[in-house]
Amino acid sequence: MVYAGLNDAMVSKTGFAEVNAPAASAFTAFSGSKTFAVVNALEWPVEFKVAGQTTVAGVKGFGLVAADVDKTNSTYAEFFNGSTSLGKYYFPLRTSGSAFSFLGVYFAKATITKVVIGHEGRLSDGEKDMSSGGSKDLVVFDDFIYSEPVAQ
Repeated sequence: MVYAGLNDAMVSKTGFAEVNAPAASAFTAFSGSKTFAVVNALEWPVEFKVAGQTTVAGVKGFGLVAADVDKTNSTYAEFFNGSTSLGKYYFPLRTSGSAFSFLGVYFAKATITKVVIGHEGRLSDGEKDMSSGGSKDLVVFDDFIYSEPVAQ
């Protein structure tokens, strides 16, 4: 997996306190102790390569866990085959019993060559998450899941 054109992809074991201390308490890891975010962007493209190579690839299915989705239609993944959208899907809200939401999509008759992940607020802006009195729904991610990348 490649995060196309982004230099602000980060992994954190502190809920991104090093980037946004007021929001850090809103985020926990789903598995292990680390989460992932692109801290300076509202949208970020994910493209695929054959493992260990620079060969462009595609997948049939892709999913990920989001931490702290508080607002309907604030966090999404849009799937593409080339420049053709295969659909834009929104993460479900977290429930009172869990801080996590999962979104996964499988296309039986299409290949995913790019996923654009989008969310409402940037961690680098330094504001609180809406669950703590801020104005934006800030999220981080954990556990990317995708089928074996196949050369295109």
